[in-house]
Amino acid sequence: MSGHSPEEINKLKQSYLKVLGALVMLTAVTVGVSYLEFGTQMAIIIALLVALVKGSLVCMVFMHLSDEKKWIYWSLLLTVVFFTGIMLIPVSSFLNSTILVIITSIIISVLSGTWYRYTKHWEPEN
Repeated sequence: MSGHSPEEINKLKQSYLKVLGALVMLTAVTVGVSYLEFGTQMAIIIALLVALVKGSLVCMVFMHLSDEKKWIYWSLLLTVVFFTGIMLIPVSSFLNSTILVIITSIIISVLSGTWYRYTKHWEPEN
């Protein structure tokens, strides 16, 4: 950290402490939800949403992804979309909904093509 001014170091320290507080609070929320009388599915959904928020905080602040280029955000967004699409496939078959499977497949196909076109012209910086 020798290249950073004291103000920048204090700003980083403050953001780390804020994220630490948020992670502790969100962990308490996850534990608290486990004691409430939600159905198993709702408890899992809430826990996954809290984990998504916690993971995003860690990635953005501790891994410094908030300072990265635009293509990092596209790759993260694509990962979330694919994960959601893959999770919707068993749900749609459980609900016996062919339309949801078709829509999910179309979304994944379109995004795959969009991602390919986006990265095809990308060249790494020297």
